[in-house]
Amino acid sequence: MADRIEPVIGYKLVIDEKIDRFLRENKISNKEFGEVFGVTEGAVRRWRNKIGALDINQIVKLCQYWNISLYELLDIKDPSNLSELDKERLRKIEANPSLADIIDKNF
Repeated sequence: MADRIEPVIGYKLVIDEKIDRFLRENKISNKEFGEVFGVTEGAVRRWRNKIGALDINQIVKLCQYWNISLYELLDIKDPSNLSELDKERLRKIEANPSLADIIDKNF
């Protein structure tokens, strides 16, 4: 099993809500979306219901699928405004080599 990202406070909900909104707006089923990410429709349902969490590989795939950076996914416009705990968690995420291609270097 892939590593889990320790959530940056409050940002897990941002991801869950974006997935839910995207699927509703594009009329994509949990099953169809799950096939893209190699997970069951139950896993997608848990994401949408704010129960489950994506692992690192799924976060990378999600950013690549939507062609966005990790910061865009998390709606982080100015990392300097984060709490010290969130900044530390974000530094750990940024240090993960699996995420190198989705980190916005402009921050």
